[in-house]
Amino acid sequence: MPKKKKFRAKELKRDPFYEWYERRAEWARRHRAEIRRTVFTTVTMLVLLAVGVGGYSVWKMSAEKRLARAFDLFNAPVGETSATNSQLQPHFKTEEQKYRAALQAYKRVSDAWYYSFSEYGEQARYYVALCQLHLNAPEGEKLLEELAKGDTVTARLAQVALAEHFIASGEPARARELYRALVKDPGPLPAAQVKLALARALALEGKKEEAVALYVEVAKAEAQKPDGQEAILRLAELDPAALDEIPQSSSTPPPDALARYRKK
Repeated sequence: MPKKKKFRAKELKRDPFYEWYERRAEWARRHRAEIRRTVFTTVTMLVLLAVGVGGYSVWKMSAEKRLARAFDLFNAPVGETSATNSQLQPHFKTEEQKYRAALQAYKRVSDAWYYSFSEYGEQARYYVALCQLHLNAPEGEKLLEELAKGDTVTARLAQVALAEHFIASGEPARARELYRALVKDPGPLPAAQVKLALARALALEGKKEEAVALYVEVAKAEAQKPDGQEAILRLAELDPAALDEIPQSSSTPPPDALARYRKK
């Protein structure tokens, strides 16, 4: 049986792993200050990152909570209270009370500097303008015109709100200009609905031929959809003869307005 080789202490000291360890330990001793700074910087960055993530979460939750509360006020029922009203549901006796309460709630977001350049701030400013339309129409109109200059979803919604305000105020020509611009570039808004709105403004303005042409276009493009049926109903009221341009589907019964016309 072969004898086991015995290593002397001098040979053990020359072990490759031991030598590697010694080199690393010596390097660490020489760079102790640099290592401490690196560790401190890394830990500080991790702490700041954790604080930032936590702060953003709090900021977001706060904004969403405020907007949700304001939205409840904006859509609260108006009138005498009843036994069915929940104690937690906002309720107002007059429209003015409701919109003043909603205005103040939305201003808690729109007027806060830390929401100024966020989507929350923009959304709040949009609803502030809608509240002002009910409380102070010229001020609400001014705010909506400022918001409508952008290229965001909120900007397009502001254009729609302005157009509907002009129609309600008996100014369909101003509404028509806004809807024409939206038809050219609706963004995320449903194109068919924007065309229907433009056709309505044209009809109110007395531009019947243009309105009928748009209704026919929507009716053909959206034949089996609600927007197409809406266009057919409007055509039946505005120019029944134009319904002859709309092909009748054999798979589904036509809307009542179209059926009544074709029975004549």
